[in-house]
Amino acid sequence: GLGIFSQAFAVLTLASLAAMVGMQTSLTRYVAGYVAVGDWADIRPTVRLGMAVACGVALLVAVLVALVAPWLADDVLREPAVATPLVLVAVALPFAVYSRTAGAVLQGHHRMRDFVVVTLIVEPGARLVGWCSATSRPRCGAGTGCGPRCFRWPAGGRCRFARSCGSRR
Repeated sequence: GLGIFSQAFAVLTLASLAAMVGMQTSLTRYVAGYVAVGDWADIRPTVRLGMAVACGVALLVAVLVALVAPWLADDVLREPAVATPLVLVAVALPFAVYSRTAGAVLQGHHRMRDFVVVTLIVEPGARLVGWCSATSRPRCGAGTGCGPRCFRWPAGGRCRFARSCGSRR
């Protein structure tokens, strides 16, 4: 449910902050400085280095999160059901870091419309689609009459996304 998503999202946020190692602020600052003086030749190497470091660290943190996901779910969060979403967080982490560092580069270029599209529309939309597709598997045992999680209402009028399989619209 929402609690499991919230716990996984909190881990994603903390892991993203750890993985970016300050590159978001640094990229915005240095790209904006190079744009201000018109030094276009130094922007590309700066962006490449910053994004390579951030994404490389993100891969290492993602492997670490995937390895400690069962322990983190059972012993720290005390919610065994969050183990699978934590593995999904590990998969999503490099993409989230790339998106945030790309947003920082756009912000440094003073391209705020593109920055808003990437950080406030594309990233949350991809996160929503990824979460829905990852959790759309059968939630009840075979023969119980409960289908997979989805956002549509079947002909019988039962909500298949609700917590209880027998809930109505």
